[in-house]
Amino acid sequence: VKLFFTDSILIIQQLDLLKSVVVDSVNIQILKKLDITIKSELSWILKSNVPDSITHHKSSAHIASLQMIDSLIGQGIRRTNFLVAYRKKQLNEAISKVNAWMILFIIISAMLLFYTTINLFSQRFKRKRTEKELEISTRLLKNSQRIGHMGSWEYNTATDKLYWSDEVYNIWGVSKKSFRVSYQSFFDSIHPEDREQFAKERAGFFANEKEHDLVFRIILADGSVKWVQEKGALIADERGRPIV
Repeated sequence: VKLFFTDSILIIQQLDLLKSVVVDSVNIQILKKLDITIKSELSWILKSNVPDSITHHKSSAHIASLQMIDSLIGQGIRRTNFLVAYRKKQLNEAISKVNAWMILFIIISAMLLFYTTINLFSQRFKRKRTEKELEISTRLLKNSQRIGHMGSWEYNTATDKLYWSDEVYNIWGVSKKSFRVSYQSFFDSIHPEDREQFAKERAGFFANEKEHDLVFRIILADGSVKWVQEKGALIADERGRPIV
């Protein structure tokens, strides 16, 4: 009964609203039929004595149109319910896929984290073991050099830097803290009578003609003379230039 008192403008607005929001092809066809049928019946519904016409069976065609409208509305509702259920199923499937990918991502991330952690601890263990081995080797080398009164040295021709081990300082009778070691200070400590021969040996050594093996005298800080033997092996870069 309420339909008979509905404003036609409001009905048209509701139809236009439906047309603006419906995107499903089936519902679009249903809505087109509804639009045509409702607009054709609006004049009769709003202007005629509808109850009297229905009571006296004078409006069978209009009643059939109303039944069609009811049927179309039912079809639209069922179609909409189907679409809602279908979209819900698609959404649930999409959510399931996202959840599966998230779980896979979490598992892979956990595996990578576990592997990285294990690798980190392994590297730390290897580094500590290497440091410990290096510490032991250094201590053994120092002890052997101290016991055998032998030292080691290294000279870099590119930087003109000379390195002495602790025992070399002891052999020369100087303090590692106060004595500034360099090639010049080393050469100045050689006995004047042995410097020319040492220079010749050094020139041949750096020309890669022979290994360095020379016995010479040095003058200690207290003026005393000591005989020493020095051996060396040449190390060259990729171009054959001597480095050490």
